[in-house]
Amino acid sequence: TNNIQTWLHCANIWNKSYTTINQVLADTSTLLALISSNNAADYMARSTSWASAVTANSSAMAYIGANNYCANKLLQNSTWLNAICNSTYIESVLNVKVPTMTSNTTPSGVVRTSSSFDVNAYPAWKCFDGLLSTFHAHYNGATNGWEEYAFTSAVQIYAVKFARRGINDAYVWKVCASNDGSNYTDIKTNISTPGTGGEQYEPVVILNNSTKYRYWRLQCTDSKPGDLREIQFYGRA
Repeated sequence: TNNIQTWLHCANIWNKSYTTINQVLADTSTLLALISSNNAADYMARSTSWASAVTANSSAMAYIGANNYCANKLLQNSTWLNAICNSTYIESVLNVKVPTMTSNTTPSGVVRTSSSFDVNAYPAWKCFDGLLSTFHAHYNGATNGWEEYAFTSAVQIYAVKFARRGINDAYVWKVCASNDGSNYTDIKTNISTPGTGGEQYEPVVILNNSTKYRYWRLQCTDSKPGDLREIQFYGRA
């Protein structure tokens, strides 16, 4: 693994003398040929030392995102999954996300919540509007609050990014999902956020999930309401 010449040969490329990943990334036609070859994509998925460099390259991420075989192979590897989810170009590969909501039902899907303090001033869809300056607020004294987005069809979600409202309390969260809106499966639990540094995006939460669900929920699991400024779920079509 991690041998550039072997990778090139996997795609039946014999006329390149490259020995480094940066040389390949600089040659976009060769890069595209490698990503388009199933055999080379298999080798690429095993060559995890390249993950950081590849996912930092906008062209590489666009080529991967346009090729289902390569994208799915890489997403099945934990090192590549981590690198893709933390890439600036995450949306090139994880091309399914919640749209910028302007109400609980527009432009598509459905936003739900466990409670709302003021549905006019702080409605649930505000945590899906793409703005850190707005937020959704639960009732005063509410605990274990959750916010949820229902896609129009079941999707596989690989990562979640969110920003909480509070800045002085530590919180613990979980991500759960459902296909009927009533029975939920915990996808990831014990997601801790610190007692300082709120009002901004937390580190991306990567999910070990291989199942498609329609309803995706982020829930506070301790005795706090869990008001949120933003949530985004990232999946792949």
